[in-house]
Amino acid sequence: MIHDLSRFAFRWCATVVTCGLAFLALVLSAARHASAGQLLYVTSTSGQQILTADTGTNVVTPVFNTVGQPDSLLFDNNQNIIYSNLQTGQVRRINKTTHSDTLIAGGFSDPADIALEPGGGSLLLSDFAGGQIFRINLTTNAVTTLGVYGGNPQGLAYDNLGRLFANLGTRSGGATSFLAQLNPVTGAILRQSIGLVSLDGLTFDSFSGKLFDPSLSGAGIYQIDPATLAVTLLPGSSGVAFDGITNDAAGNLYIANSGNRIYQYNLPTLTLTPETVVGGLDDLAPAAGLGSTPEPAGLTLLCIGAAGLGGYTWRRSRRIETG
Repeated sequence: MIHDLSRFAFRWCATVVTCGLAFLALVLSAARHASAGQLLYVTSTSGQQILTADTGTNVVTPVFNTVGQPDSLLFDNNQNIIYSNLQTGQVRRINKTTHSDTLIAGGFSDPADIALEPGGGSLLLSDFAGGQIFRINLTTNAVTTLGVYGGNPQGLAYDNLGRLFANLGTRSGGATSFLAQLNPVTGAILRQSIGLVSLDGLTFDSFSGKLFDPSLSGAGIYQIDPATLAVTLLPGSSGVAFDGITNDAAGNLYIANSGNRIYQYNLPTLTLTPETVVGGLDDLAPAAGLGSTPEPAGLTLLCIGAAGLGGYTWRRSRRIETG
C-alpha cells in the first residue's frame, strides 16, 4: 500500500512539473512574441505599391508596383499575390517569379476585402459600394454572386470549423455595422451580432479561437466569439482609426492604422503598441492560416491542449523573391 502511494505521489508530482513547465513555456513564448518583430506584406493606396514592413527593425521595402490603388491582399496556393484594386474595379494577381501583374476579374463597383476559401481554389470579394459579395474561381476566373446585402460589405473570414463570417451593414454613422455568419453555399445570413461601429477588416485567430474586428472610427478592436457572436471590446484598443487586420496565431494581432502605421496588439498582455510607419497603409497580408504559408509551431501544449486555445497554433514564414 505504501509502495503504491509512493508511486502515485511520484506520478502526480511529475505531472504537476510537466504541466508547470509547459505553462511556463507558453508564457515565455507569448512574451517573446510580444516583443519580436514580424515581417508583413502591406498595401499602400497612396504609393500604389505592395511593400514589406518589418515591425522589429521598422524597415519598409517596396516589393511590387500595382495597377491603381491596392486595397486587400493575400497569397494563393502558389504563393502569388492576389490583390483588389479600388481604382480599376478589378482583382489582380502578381506572379512571384515573373512579377507579371495580370487581371483575374473586373467590373466591380468598389472591390475591397478578399479572403481565400478553404482549399485555396477560390476567393471571396466584398464589393464595398455595390453591396455584394462575390466568389471568384482562381482556375477559371469565373465570377459568381454569393449574396446581395446592400450597405458596405467589408471584412471576410473563415474560422477553423469552416464557418464563414462577413462585416455587413453600413460603415458610416453610429452602430450600423454588424458581423454576420453566412451560409458559404447560398450566402444566406444565418446569424448576426449586435450593431457595431464602422467595421472594416476581419481576422480569425486560432490562438484564441476568436474573431477580431477593428473599427475605422476609433471605437477599438472588437473580439467576437464565432460560436455565440458575443462581442467584447479589447481593453486599451480605442482611439485609433483601424483598417486591415491580421494575426500571427501566436497571440498577436497586427492592425493597419488607416494611411499611417502598423499597430500590434498582444492578446496575453492586452497591450496595444504603435509600430512601423507606412505611408498610405491600408491592409496587411495574412500572417497565418488561409492565404499564407503556415508552419507548425515548436511548442507542444502539454496538459493544456491546443483545443483549449481554439485550434492549432502556427508560426508564419513568408519570403517573396524580388530579384
